[in-house]
Amino acid sequence: MRDLFPALRTGAVVALCFSAWSSSPASPRTPPIDIDLSGRWVLNETASREQNQSARPGDARGMPGSQRRPGRGVPGGRPGEGGAPGSARLERPRMPDRVRNLTITQTDTAVVLSALGGPEVTVITDGRRRDTVWLDGNNAKVKAEWTDNGLIIERREESGPTVRETYLRYPRSTRLSVEMEIKGGNLPRTMKLVRLYDLLAAPEDTSRSIPGDPMW
Repeated sequence: MRDLFPALRTGAVVALCFSAWSSSPASPRTPPIDIDLSGRWVLNETASREQNQSARPGDARGMPGSQRRPGRGVPGGRPGEGGAPGSARLERPRMPDRVRNLTITQTDTAVVLSALGGPEVTVITDGRRRDTVWLDGNNAKVKAEWTDNGLIIERREESGPTVRETYLRYPRSTRLSVEMEIKGGNLPRTMKLVRLYDLLAAPEDTSRSIPGDPMW
């Protein structure tokens, strides 16, 4: 019996160590080796508009009012305009100026984003939610993590909707895709919107600027 107790103690220690190891959080993922979001990007408004308009019927792609549905019409409006009688016509939303030009710096543990007229935002890509001042200057709860295809950044401002942005770039491509999904808040349904950017300058090229924009 005496020889049994040391063996039991050893087994208990091993079990505790294994339990602690298995319950510890996984290490944050690093960016895929062939994906680099870094660069200075300018919004391609035509490509973005075409991408959003080509969505399948029933797919809630686009902000409220970006697509019309057949309906009874709005009093005083043209036949076929969506909306219930007495409701105001929803206008196509205008892309905020601050996201028309985007600069991204990528490391293994974080991305730094900046846009015109907004603060520089550092987002740690470990999947943990943090208080962050976002590009629009508002406080938000933000978390970010890498997947096999790109970077997912999710943010939520107090009493506002949850915005999930997926940043995608094919290897050696000069096109950046930002897929937005907006839900919650006062929205009647989940909204989806795609922003397509063209590469204006790679990180090593700082000589180019956006024509007519003195801030770049």
